[in-house]
Amino acid sequence: MHDEPLLDCRVLIADDMGDTQRLFACILRTAGAMVTISRDGVEAVELALALPVEFGDGRRILSEPYDVILMDMNMPIMNGYEATRRLRAAGYNGPIIALTAYTEEHDQKSCLEAGCDEYVAKPVERHELIELVRRHAIRAATNEPAMGKIG
Repeated sequence: MHDEPLLDCRVLIADDMGDTQRLFACILRTAGAMVTISRDGVEAVELALALPVEFGDGRRILSEPYDVILMDMNMPIMNGYEATRRLRAAGYNGPIIALTAYTEEHDQKSCLEAGCDEYVAKPVERHELIELVRRHAIRAATNEPAMGKIG
């Protein structure tokens, strides 16, 4: 039995590191979330905007809306800053949570200015990750304004 409430939401994990993808996906799926993984910002934008996505292995899918996006800010091809800016410019208003190993105050400010709703430094504890996703999924479902946004 889980101590925390089970998740009933769709999460997009945008991260180029396989270990992080697998760990976060395992934690969130075990807690009840449906998880999709993208390896770069281009895929993340296409998936989040429900555009047809063509993966390198030939798969092509049409994505569904996500309740929460976990966005690594330092990915190849298109980083999380640019992906977040493009999503916001396209009208995407769902929660985007910045994930980064950088912990300086200016890094947090850069993430929020790019359009992220919250900033979390890696590594993230299991219970913290579940609570973070739960809180933002509830906010998205009730259309509450983001708490971490900068003007």
